[in-house]
Amino acid sequence: MKKLKELFIKDNLPIIIVSCIIIIAVIALIWYYVGPKKAETVAEITYEEAISKAVTVFQDQGELNVDSKSFEVLKTSRDGIEYYYISSKENTVEIAIKGGKVNRINSVIVQNDY
Repeated sequence: MKKLKELFIKDNLPIIIVSCIIIIAVIALIWYYVGPKKAETVAEITYEEAISKAVTVFQDQGELNVDSKSFEVLKTSRDGIEYYYISSKENTVEIAIKGGKVNRINSVIVQNDY
């Protein structure tokens, strides 16, 4: 008990206060960088945005005379993620609805048989 009283004498009080502030600041910084992350919201693209992106992809693939009016568009879901499958005369592109990421490009036309 005597050592505890000696610790809190007037000469050591500023050191104790500064030490506590530093400890609190370190804990706050660790919490800020390591603590729970906020969920990022990803915007969904519209049908028109998907068509526009598909036109760009098809042109990048070397497809000439890309006409967006002749596209066949399917909205589907795989592994809990929704996609637009957009087929032109020569290619098919798969675009995620959330975020608009192009996941697949191939030369197989997706047909709606049902």
